[in-house]
Amino acid sequence: MPLARAPSILLQIFLLFALSGEKAVSSEDYPPIPHPELYEKIWADPAAALVPVQKLYKQGKAQQDTALQLDMLLLMAYGYDSLEKKEELSSTLSKGIELARKTGDRRNLAYFYLRKAYSLNKQGQRRKALELCNQAINIAHELEDNRLLAISLSDRGLILTEQGSEEAALEDLLAAHEIFEKHGDEENLSILYSHIGNVYFNLGQYDKAILFHQKSAESLSDEEFRNIAIVKLNIGAAYTLDKQYGKAEQFLGEARQIFEREKILDSLGLAEYWLGTLREGQKASREATEHYLRALSIFMDEQNVSMQFNCRTRLARLYLQLNDTTSARHQLNEAETLVSGMNNDTAMLTVTRIESRLAAANKDFEAAFNHCQRSTSLAEKIHAEASRSNLERLQVQFESAQKEAENALLREKNKVQKLQISSNQAQRNLALIIGVLILIILLFTFLGFLQQRRMHRKMAILAMSDELTGAANRRRIFQMAQETFNQSVRYKTPFSLAMVDLDHFKEINDRYGHEAGDETLKAFVRVAQQELRKQDAIGRMGGEEWLLIFPHTGAQDAANSIRRIAAAFRNTKVKGIPQDHPLTFSAGVTSYRQTDESLETMLRRADKVLYAAKNKGRDQVILAED
Repeated sequence: MPLARAPSILLQIFLLFALSGEKAVSSEDYPPIPHPELYEKIWADPAAALVPVQKLYKQGKAQQDTALQLDMLLLMAYGYDSLEKKEELSSTLSKGIELARKTGDRRNLAYFYLRKAYSLNKQGQRRKALELCNQAINIAHELEDNRLLAISLSDRGLILTEQGSEEAALEDLLAAHEIFEKHGDEENLSILYSHIGNVYFNLGQYDKAILFHQKSAESLSDEEFRNIAIVKLNIGAAYTLDKQYGKAEQFLGEARQIFEREKILDSLGLAEYWLGTLREGQKASREATEHYLRALSIFMDEQNVSMQFNCRTRLARLYLQLNDTTSARHQLNEAETLVSGMNNDTAMLTVTRIESRLAAANKDFEAAFNHCQRSTSLAEKIHAEASRSNLERLQVQFESAQKEAENALLREKNKVQKLQISSNQAQRNLALIIGVLILIILLFTFLGFLQQRRMHRKMAILAMSDELTGAANRRRIFQMAQETFNQSVRYKTPFSLAMVDLDHFKEINDRYGHEAGDETLKAFVRVAQQELRKQDAIGRMGGEEWLLIFPHTGAQDAANSIRRIAAAFRNTKVKGIPQDHPLTFSAGVTSYRQTDESLETMLRRADKVLYAAKNKGRDQVILAED
């Protein structure tokens, strides 16, 4: 079984043992919502609905009706949350939790935990938010309340989505969907369809995202213009990223018409943004630019900072493709101003990568290299944070299971005391429960260790590999070259290296697009790796420039190997490039000499003959003279 799914399955196994003697969650137990008329009003018009709710709460206090007080406090929490009244919400939740604990009302306690979890997650207290969701789920199991279980699972799924744990969120949302569907809860299903579609969209599973958004559309009435348009926008966006541009244009166009007619400006900006993405996918750069500029104007009026940033970075990339570096510089400067107030490493990574491309376009290769190095550092930081968040989530899940196990054991102990069970069979059952608990703790510890080790290994590989081609990156290939050089100096063994630069690579990008350029780089690496020996190595220096290492090899043999790679590369077919377009490179080859004081001496010599090869008309392999 996949490692990522093992903890949840093991948890189910544990609960099956730990709760032996108690009923599983009943499929028949789906209690109705208390005060449904007030529940509907609090979502439709919270400000108006709070007046009768507060009146009923005071009535409950006067009559010492704790059940009525708890119901009204919960509705007040929903209302204050909708109105974003933070102080009133915090006070209401504290009262509700205190009263629910005092009266032993476990069901309402769970609902207050869920509201509190949402509030804590907004404040950045992610771990505590998940702990409260897990407590609500445990209470739902304890009470055998399917409605509470489904709502708790869906709420935890939404919180996990906001935390970026998409796969774990999807598992919760689909489990909630199954319960709502089984009990015909159309209202909650209608809400859940859209959330599941969004998670599938974020995971890149666009066919499933479209399926659930279509279900969401089918659940809406004809009068719900805004919601219908938003669903159409989501479907159009999914079709865009799935490269089904005809269907994408249809849905995005219909959504835009509704937003224009109803004057829903922020959503109109999203429609223009996705139409820009669609045109960008169709390689219609100028049309894409026009859509992004219209979207940017709307988002500036609406003060939507995150979408302004997305538009400006998209425009910067497009202007680079159009060789308009002045406009690209302007958009990038504006994006950098926006990102400075975001504290968002992912956004900063986007800006840094575009900075690198812009510097390269302006022939400032030192700045381009520095930006590449910063991009690598940011990527490593983001991967580390994702790993830490995932491990933290697993730890919360483990601790929750551990607490529930302790509660289950306590319940079993109380039953033993009340019923005065003294038989050997009862003792064996208790021993079995304790044994399973110990096994689960050991398994969770072991699985956490394995996952952490796998994540560290993955991060180490990413840090040393070129993201596009999978070859060694600049830092790694320099490290390998230095190690080989040191061995040659110490043991007096031969060592050769080659600097390679793909010929007319900019022309390929300009004529056939950057996707064709990327495919050319990947094709070169594949060809080289097929021809190289196991002990040889290839790494990307930057752009279309490469360094190849040949340990225990003389210069002539290394040059022959390079010529074999050149011959194979000429006959390679690359997607998006006509067969009659020549694929060639220039190379400079040199070998270690006892007079070489450092690796840099060899690199400079190889670079010198590389440029000699390019000056002689390219498609040359030149060996440095002794």
